[in-house]
Amino acid sequence: MNTSTLAAHAILHCLNQLVERFESSGHRTDEILDSDAPIRWNEWSALIHRVNELRLVGPYIDGTPELSLLVQNVTEVPTSVEDLDFEQIHQIIYFLVRSEKWGDLDPYTGGGPLWDALYSGTLRAIACRLETIGT
Repeated sequence: MNTSTLAAHAILHCLNQLVERFESSGHRTDEILDSDAPIRWNEWSALIHRVNELRLVGPYIDGTPELSLLVQNVTEVPTSVEDLDFEQIHQIIYFLVRSEKWGDLDPYTGGGPLWDALYSGTLRAIACRLETIGT
């Protein structure tokens, strides 16, 4: 397996765990209890840690307006990830984790695009797409 495939497997594992945790949490509204805040979940931290560990967060991907728009679009229409390749998925994951690192707008979810992507079903769609890309 090459490095990209290994990274995709590791990210896929973390994504699946986080999505399963979210789906079993019952969070279907914006009301989140402090005792079950997503930013306190091990799965939330594991995804961020794994992305950083695999160096998917790095200076070689710029946070461009185009990337921001892509993330916004896939968050609004999660099924749109079906047409994306691994590089685009990589960029989206990078954007989400980087935004979480710098965004602390909400004490329970971080208030950033990572929560939006989880809540909207985008992370589930990304996990499904990674499975079909050949990871």
